[in-house]
Parts: sequence; structure tokens; C-alpha cells
Amino acid sequence: GAGVSNIIRNNILLEVVGNGLRTDDWQRHTEFTNNLICSGGVVHKGHNHIQNNIFLDANIRFTTYPGQKPFPGSKVNNNIMYFTRQGIDPYKERKIPGIYTPDDCVLENNIYYTVNDHSATAKFLAINQTEKGWDNGSKVTDPLFKNPIPKYRKIKASDLILAENSPAYKMGFNAINYDAIGITSNYPDQLKAKILPEFAGKLLSANAS
Repeated sequence: GAGVSNIIRNNILLEVVGNGLRTDDWQRHTEFTNNLICSGGVVHKGHNHIQNNIFLDANIRFTTYPGQKPFPGSKVNNNIMYFTRQGIDPYKERKIPGIYTPDDCVLENNIYYTVNDHSATAKFLAINQTEKGWDNGSKVTDPLFKNPIPKYRKIKASDLILAENSPAYKMGFNAINYDAIGITSNYPDQLKAKILPEFAGKLLSANAS
């Protein structure tokens, strides 16, 4: 595994091949927070937390690892999951003998929304709330971004700024510091050089610290 109590925050994920963010086997108490996840989604295993993130056309895949023992109580709350196209479920569940996830998680106060037609998303949430008892306080509602999501260019962090009257804030979502999104100023130069050339300098946030 990757140890305990890691904090994964202030990232933007774009054009990911495979999984975006992921907890390894036997990894515990990781916090995924204040991330803008526009590709790759999150793979959740074990006792780890996914809170206060914005997902764009990406979801959560709940799964397990070999020999995993029950460890309930992972917090999955106050996330915004916004889909510009049909056919994406907010999350995928996994059931093995002794473990049913996310039934073992504290899943609540999330926002789900699919533009144009959110009926399938509403049905997904209704079934999980009424039949499975998941997602207490979660809603299907437009989170209200400050500006329309662009259709013909790559997403930037500033495209996902919420409007001041976003319902997410009333549900407990904490404002993200968009100036802190990206690689920090003390990120090693030898690793900065590995960034794809077309992105070099574009993913660095001048005010990140």
C-alpha cells in the first residue's frame, strides 16, 4: 500500500489514460479533497475519504482488494458530479463476501446533475436513497457554475468556478481556492520537465503554494 493519512488536494485531472486518482491496496485514511476531476475518475478501496471535489464527466468506482477486511465509515460527501453527456452513473458499486461498498461508506450531501436530460441520474439517486439507504441529503440539481462549461476547448480550472448562489454552498460544499489548483512553486524542476510539452507552464498555478 501507500501508507496512511495521505492528502490529495488541489489537483486538476485532464486527459487521463486509465484511472485518475486511486487508493492502493491496504492504503488507509487518505483524503481526496478540493480536486477538479475531469478525466479518469476516482477508484476507492478500503477506508479512505472523498470530499469536496468537483467531477466533470468522471465518476467514482468503489472496489475492494484481496483479503480486505470490513472497515466501514469512509466519508464520501459534498462532491459535485456534473455530466455533459448521458450514460455515466455517478458511481459503481462492488459486493464481495463480507463487504458491500459503498454500503459501508457515509455517502451524503452530494450533487449530481446531467445536462439536457437528468432523468436517468434522478432515477439512479432515487433507487439508492429509497431502496439502499445511501446518499442521505444528496440531490439532483444544477450546481450553477459561474460560466457555461466550454464545449470546444480544453477545460481550465477557472471554468469550474461556482456561482455565488450555487446550491452546493447551502449543502456544505466549501469554496475551492482555484488559484491554488496545480503544481506548487516548490515542485522539483526535474519532475516539471516531465510534463507533456504542450502543457508545460499551463498547469502551473502562479499563486499555488
